[in-house]
Amino acid sequence: VEEDEILRFEIEYRTGLFKEAAIERFGGYFRHLAEVVLEDVNIKISDIELLLKEENRQLLSDFNDTE
Repeated sequence: VEEDEILRFEIEYRTGLFKEAAIERFGGYFRHLAEVVLEDVNIKISDIELLLKEENRQLLSDFNDTE
């Protein structure tokens, strides 16, 4: 992708079914996937880390804290 090109997307959803925060999180996942694939078009989907760094940290440390 050339620097002057921009990838934009819009998500339409039923507000009665999803909270805005969940849709923002899904949008973040989609943006992350797009960035990874644009960096390496030959990458396998199974090789892409879906969780963002902050979510991974939260799962590994915060939710695993038993004290």
